[in-house]
Amino acid sequence: MQNEASVNRYILDIAAAFIFPTAFPEQKHIFSAPDWKHFLQICENNFISSLVHAAVTGAGKQEIFPEPVLAELKKRRVRSAAKSCFFREEYEKLSAKGEERSLTVRPLKGLSYQYTIYRDNPETREMEDFDLYIKPSGLPELEKLLLENGYAALNNYPKDYYRKYLNSKSYLHKGTGLLLEAHYYLINTKITVPPHLIKLNYDEMAGPSGAPDAYDEIMINTEHLLRHSFRRLNWYLDIMLLLRQAADFAELEKRARKYNLSIPFNYIAGTLKKSFCPHYDHLSADAREGASLAPSLGKKGPSFYLYLKMNRNPGELVRFFLFYLKTGREALSIMYPARNGNLLALLYYRVRSALRNILRLS
Repeated sequence: MQNEASVNRYILDIAAAFIFPTAFPEQKHIFSAPDWKHFLQICENNFISSLVHAAVTGAGKQEIFPEPVLAELKKRRVRSAAKSCFFREEYEKLSAKGEERSLTVRPLKGLSYQYTIYRDNPETREMEDFDLYIKPSGLPELEKLLLENGYAALNNYPKDYYRKYLNSKSYLHKGTGLLLEAHYYLINTKITVPPHLIKLNYDEMAGPSGAPDAYDEIMINTEHLLRHSFRRLNWYLDIMLLLRQAADFAELEKRARKYNLSIPFNYIAGTLKKSFCPHYDHLSADAREGASLAPSLGKKGPSFYLYLKMNRNPGELVRFFLFYLKTGREALSIMYPARNGNLLALLYYRVRSALRNILRLS
């Protein structure tokens, strides 16, 4: 089996060639004996099969893949097109019904990009669910609307749990199995991210236009990648596409400082610099540090280490650890159900996990 990081890099380079006018990457320089089953699995895990198919066929490079591989990528793209259409229709139906109740529902992340950066090829932005934003005051009314339209709440935790620990609620459509996540703040959880560390306010970012601009969308994606340990390639591709509208690197660094996201943003910049150059010829010293931290793609990123670095002084670092260690018994029990609610055991396993994260980088 070929090195997964090499395959991920090759896939990212294919995407860069599709998004930017760069030379199409040569397969032979990436792996000499491809394991195509593994390649297809990586594409599927990263929700990027459709974009790979669009990139290869758009460049007229079909010959680089065996026919069965190309056929499988095409099948996934057709499936994604149907799914994409269904997601948009469902959102537009819910949005219209919300307007009848004076309830404004906004699309988030992949769903919103279906209407913007992926609008010419919406099927290339594969989705497993769709995300909505609603002001916190509107959540009870949205839940009524969803229940009336065939949805049921998932993980129906006590109301106090949502108030303390979560910033979103998940719903499943009983007829279609469609998964919907309603966010009432941008940062999805309060369990590991203290309030002082990152401040992203969707309503402030959206402003009079009703939607964040490309620079703020990149910051939203930066926080999302950080929270999920930089795992999925399609989230990097969202940033690549947004960079076509947000090419002023000085403005990007300014926004990153505003939201205290400079460190994870520079980490992402360092990772992307290896795939394409137009926007990163003049990386700052901070971004060069991010580039030095950037791992081989395919490895879990050092989110906890970056969270530590984001604390700007010793006082903030103390607040971070107090918050991290004092997360309530209920939240920890859900995160680590095998510990049966024993608070000391739960804290032990959490601290051990954190230390492993740090030691892995030393």
